[in-house]
Amino acid sequence: MTTQQQELIVLIHVPKTAGSTMNARLAATYGEGLTHIEGHLGKNTLTPDKINSVPWLSGHLPFDRFRALVEPKSTRPVRYLAAMRDPLLHVASHYNWLIEIGHRSPQFFEGHPEPVKEMHRIIASTDNGDPQSIIANLSRFGDMFLNCQSRYIIGSKGVGPATDYSRTLTAYDQIITPQNLKDFLTDGNRCEPPPRKNAATYHFDRSIFYHPALVAYLAEANAEDARLYDLVTKKEAGSD
Repeated sequence: MTTQQQELIVLIHVPKTAGSTMNARLAATYGEGLTHIEGHLGKNTLTPDKINSVPWLSGHLPFDRFRALVEPKSTRPVRYLAAMRDPLLHVASHYNWLIEIGHRSPQFFEGHPEPVKEMHRIIASTDNGDPQSIIANLSRFGDMFLNCQSRYIIGSKGVGPATDYSRTLTAYDQIITPQNLKDFLTDGNRCEPPPRKNAATYHFDRSIFYHPALVAYLAEANAEDARLYDLVTKKEAGSD
């Protein structure tokens, strides 16, 4: 089957949800695709020819923006995938990543936008053993950390308590969670999982995120991610 005849697989790459490892599995299964397509925004480089010459695409773009960018140019049906994880653990991992970027090469760090580098400087210099200091950072940089998974999977403008997320989820072939990630990465145990990509060392005791003050804060401030995760895991289990 030629690439032109296949479905186009699109991975909505939610930060810190094993997306880089999933990219590696897609490459091993289908051949090389295009990652980080957000880098093509505003450059007119993601042409119909480029889109229709690869088996899959991946990028840090919300569902609605990815859909608007790709579907008008694709000659193939589009099959959407995403992954999400426990909301509290996701915030902890994403928060840690903003510290981690300063512990890699200078070139890696300098490749980030200045606002992200400034977030790193503030978070890395915080007493991250103090839950109130972490809460202050999460509140200050809420657009980065809070309800991040739902804003990617549902869409940048569609997240809120009045939104029926189940309608948007019907557009996805699969939302991968920790419960079925191994099956995805091993193709149903038919192959070895790819090496884990982009893993980070924790730069604080992550158990701090289970402090009652942080748990209570995230239950309210990150409530849409919790609602979506509950919906996805119940759907995966076959219950309503």
